[in-house]
Amino acid sequence: MALRQETFLRTAAIKPKSTVVPLINICPKGVTCCDDGHTCEGDYPVCCQSDCIPTNATCCNDANGGYCDKDYPVCCQDGCIPADTTCCDNGGYCEKVI
Repeated sequence: MALRQETFLRTAAIKPKSTVVPLINICPKGVTCCDDGHTCEGDYPVCCQSDCIPTNATCCNDANGGYCDKDYPVCCQDGCIPADTTCCDNGGYCEKVI
């Protein structure tokens, strides 16, 4: 009996623990898996904080969140501004002078 018990314990001790781990990391084709566990797809395939945004948008990684589109691609406090402008402290923007 001791031999059977020893063999069983040895088998259990060397059994790999990672046999199910790869299944967790699989992301379906056509879907973007985000770091926090949610997924993005369709018209909003890009991860942006806890949300999803369109492909040509800029994710605003600040307290306000959200995103800006290609016409106003720069995040400026709680809004979006054109690319050739400067964000001001009051939330507005100024054109860059060359």
